[in-house]
Amino acid sequence: MREAAVISLLALAAILNANHRAHSEGAIAEGIAPGGIAKGYELSISVNHPTTDDARAAALAECKKKSEKVASGAAPDSGNAKARERCEVVGTFSKKCAALALDPRMEHREPGGRRATPR
Repeated sequence: MREAAVISLLALAAILNANHRAHSEGAIAEGIAPGGIAKGYELSISVNHPTTDDARAAALAECKKKSEKVASGAAPDSGNAKARERCEVVGTFSKKCAALALDPRMEHREPGGRRATPR
């Protein structure tokens, strides 16, 4: 009986100790090249930060960082560089997850996924 109590207390201590290391703040940053997503796009979803400000800073820094390859596996082009220049934080979240879905045929997009009026 005493052994079970000790094991239970140790398990509880481990859970409580690990709990302070779990962070739940996140942010999304994106950059869209002039002319729309089809011309260049960068995105960063940053998760597990202790504060919203930390999450925003990490998402923006990652978005502006030069990619080695784009999703297709090709080297990034000047459109991606222009998109990186336009990176901005478009949203934050707490205790949630994030996902991305894109339709590159929709060329006229504003940051955050809002539909822009074609010019």
